[in-house]
Amino acid sequence: MKWLYKVENYVIDTVRILLVFTGGITALAAIVLVLWTGFAALRSTDAEISEFLSTPTYMELRGRVLPVANQSLNDTTLDATANPQVSDSPFEARLRTVTETLDQQYNLEGREERKFSDSYSPQRLEALLIESDLKEFHSNDGVLDHYLESLQDFASDLSNDAVLSRIADTSARTSVILDAINEFHTEYLYGLDTSVHLALTKSSQAETTKTSLLVTLRWLLLFASSIFFTACLVLVVFRIERNLRQRTEVTPS
Repeated sequence: MKWLYKVENYVIDTVRILLVFTGGITALAAIVLVLWTGFAALRSTDAEISEFLSTPTYMELRGRVLPVANQSLNDTTLDATANPQVSDSPFEARLRTVTETLDQQYNLEGREERKFSDSYSPQRLEALLIESDLKEFHSNDGVLDHYLESLQDFASDLSNDAVLSRIADTSARTSVILDAINEFHTEYLYGLDTSVHLALTKSSQAETTKTSLLVTLRWLLLFASSIFFTACLVLVVFRIERNLRQRTEVTPS
């Protein structure tokens, strides 16, 4: 019956090799799954609002603004009689760029006119625009950076409008500029509300996906660990069985 022992030994050796290979693969897979689970658990699911922000352009709003060029200055939302100020403005330099850009619509062809910045300083613009409606986003640099960049671009397009330059009455011209800024501000706030909703929706979806992934990874890790320990246990059993069989074979009858 020696041939039977040889067959048994061959089968056992083959199975042992397969078990060692399986155990090694599952051990490696378990390590990868642990790292993947840790990475997935630490990954943030918060979506940035700035990803969804859109910029209202002057050309889109121009038709709403120019027809009201004969309105009184006091009809605008940015009240010329109000005088709120913000001390030590962190946005002063960028808002000053806005006011200086809008000043290009004044003192044209040698006319002595009261410029936009004479009535609306950077601090005042911040109080009227940012402090009033964007205060809750002060800690979100992405939103405020986008807002200020958009406002600068809007002011640049507004300052180059030749039709606006032909309005002789300074108060009427300033009124149109204020109306344009108000339209920009209103449209931006509407888009910001939409962006906040989209960001919250995306964050919720990402959190759901993350939870599902973590559950799947835990089950896979449990499965891989079970296979590894099962392979190790079977190898130990085979080793014990072989040792016992070898002792039996060498024991004299």
